[in-house]
Amino acid sequence: MNEVARLNKTKVELSLEYNHLDMERVSRDLTPSELERLHSVEKELDKIWALEEIEARQRSRDRNILEGDRNTAYFHAVANYRNGKVLILDGPEEPVVEQKAMMEVAVNFYKDLSKNEGRPNIHLAEDF
Repeated sequence: MNEVARLNKTKVELSLEYNHLDMERVSRDLTPSELERLHSVEKELDKIWALEEIEARQRSRDRNILEGDRNTAYFHAVANYRNGKVLILDGPEEPVVEQKAMMEVAVNFYKDLSKNEGRPNIHLAEDF
């Protein structure tokens, strides 16, 4: 098994264990050893995420992002863009390729979406 596959498998296993312990913590008090394991798993996941962030940043060749950002989707998008992949958004009249035009289409879509929804008659209680 190669290093990337092993790391992904470990990340999935740790995520499942963390989710299980976190759900247990909601329903009952964890034992000291369970709490210690929860913190240990969290630290291991942080290390894996940091490695993924570094790998994505290296792929993207973008050095303007602050340390600690976990927005690997951004880095992958930059790397894929540089690899010749073109992002296309279906606009109202025609496909849109430029980022500024894509943002306008998205903003207008959500503005129109909120216009079409009726505003419910919601009020806060007087003692709120």
